[in-house]
Amino acid sequence: MNREERQRQAAQWAERCFGRAVVEDRKERVTRILEEAIELAQAEGLDAGTVARLTTRVFAKPAGEPRQELGGLGVCVLVYAEAACLSADEVEAEEVAAILARDPGYFRQRQNAKAAQGVGRATD
Repeated sequence: MNREERQRQAAQWAERCFGRAVVEDRKERVTRILEEAIELAQAEGLDAGTVARLTTRVFAKPAGEPRQELGGLGVCVLVYAEAACLSADEVEAEEVAAILARDPGYFRQRQNAKAAQGVGRATD
């Protein structure tokens, strides 16, 4: 399956799990991207102080354009995968298969727990 097909499949999965309003909420989507990026940083041993300093640095600059920033994020993922001797395409396909195999209720529960902590939007 190519990436555009996986993108559609992942979006359909997300709508089944969280509802259209949560899926279409771009601030919620970017919050989940940030969460995954922080989890990857943690998995690679980056400390919270570095994350905090980087956050301060980014927010000291003018905001960029979403399309360009998404492209930059995608490039960073590809270069990270190369450095980690991983196939970004393979890892992404594996993750999509893994989420599709789980009960949507599992993900709704996790999302609602994030919402209760003030770091996510509750599901429909």
